[in-house]
Amino acid sequence: MSRIFKNLVPYWKSCVVIILLLFLQAYCDLSLPAYTSDIIDTGIQNGGVLHVCPEAITAKEFENAMLLMTDSEKETWRSIYQQDGDIYTLKEKSNKKLSEYDEIFQLPLIIISQMSEEDLNQMAAAVSMGMMSQSAIDEIRSQASEKIDEVGSTLVKSMGISYAKKQDAAAGLDMDSIQTRYLWISGGKMVVMALLMALTTILVGLVASRVAAGVGRDLRKSIYTKVLGFSNAEMDKFSTASLITRTTNDIQQIQLVTVMLLRIVAYAPIIGVGGVIRVYKTGAGMGWIIALALVVIMGFVGLLMAIAMPKFKAMQKLVDNVNLVSREILTGISVIRAFGREKKEEERFDKANKELTGTMLFTNRVMTFMMPVMTFIMYGINILIIWVSARKIDEGTLQVGAMTAFITYSMQIVMSFLMITMMSIMLPRAGVAANRIQEVLNEESSIKDPSNPKAIGECKGVVRFNHVHFKYNNAEAGVLEDIDFVA
Repeated sequence: MSRIFKNLVPYWKSCVVIILLLFLQAYCDLSLPAYTSDIIDTGIQNGGVLHVCPEAITAKEFENAMLLMTDSEKETWRSIYQQDGDIYTLKEKSNKKLSEYDEIFQLPLIIISQMSEEDLNQMAAAVSMGMMSQSAIDEIRSQASEKIDEVGSTLVKSMGISYAKKQDAAAGLDMDSIQTRYLWISGGKMVVMALLMALTTILVGLVASRVAAGVGRDLRKSIYTKVLGFSNAEMDKFSTASLITRTTNDIQQIQLVTVMLLRIVAYAPIIGVGGVIRVYKTGAGMGWIIALALVVIMGFVGLLMAIAMPKFKAMQKLVDNVNLVSREILTGISVIRAFGREKKEEERFDKANKELTGTMLFTNRVMTFMMPVMTFIMYGINILIIWVSARKIDEGTLQVGAMTAFITYSMQIVMSFLMITMMSIMLPRAGVAANRIQEVLNEESSIKDPSNPKAIGECKGVVRFNHVHFKYNNAEAGVLEDIDFVA
């Protein structure tokens, strides 16, 4: 693996650009489920209303809203509205501030929203005549708070927003227009994010392909230059067929894996970690489902790797063997015909070809189990999430949009780990190819030109062999022994 990464060192600037683009792509990818959740929860269910405080409220309801507020709450309530005739309009537009006001006014406004017109009139009369003390108001708030605490926080927020929608409509606001505007804005943001993600994906693919092509070019040049300096001893050590495979197939494997590393392996942890952070922010409390899914996936992929990995490691040598037999047959075709050995050579090639074919069929058949089982696991996760979410939605602790976002984030996290495990199957084969290439690059020629050659002033034309011995590499016995002559 380290050798594969060393090939990327000359292209570190391009790699930095790719990483930055991948972060931008992940940000866009992770933003889309959040917008979908907002469209479902806020745009559809809440009619485009975001906060508990109404945008506009009649003067009568404005006064009624303060019946169960504390003195500080009344002061804040008055400060954020301005009167325009019989209508009070909300001055504050900051989402951050309005979210704070949601927490402040949620309890009194929900209590008011649950009271009938007659009860409100009686309470208003009692307060105006001083018949209701602050302790009585605090008691009402305390009892209501206990009941509200039994209801989920999501349902409580929906109750507050229902109050705001009712008051906005009573004040004459066009609720359909508010909802439509919210949906158009959210939808437009989703379109922008999708287009930006598409652009970054194209740019990442372009830059990664150029880097991989450059790595392949550099390796082919290095091997070709190295092989030109080999003597017959090195050629016999590697064999011509193996050198051809290393220059073509092995470099192609590294080039392919380089693209995958830059486009998938680098992206997977970014989207995975980002998905975990987003899942935590949803507050769905179903992280154990993702953990269970990852354990099942890792176990299944580990089983497949244990079965297929030995075959992957043997495949490159089988490719060498097919190239060797093919080259020998093509080189010696005239001799084969002269001695009538066509049938024998066909059987020899057929044997090498069947060994390679059998190995490739075995690995491909094992890998065919990958996608069906992964699809089954992912659909099983979806069913489990929906089943658990249904109970939470019924209890009021989760919204439908949050469930949708959680499902999408879960799939992103699972797919990121799946991409990494898929690459773990390809990397060993590329690692073997990188080692084979490095063997060629590290090999030193047995015949070297002297750094300071001696100048021959006078050539006498004499060659002397003084007790020379010669043996091929890895041979048991020498070919020539004790040769001594003068020519």
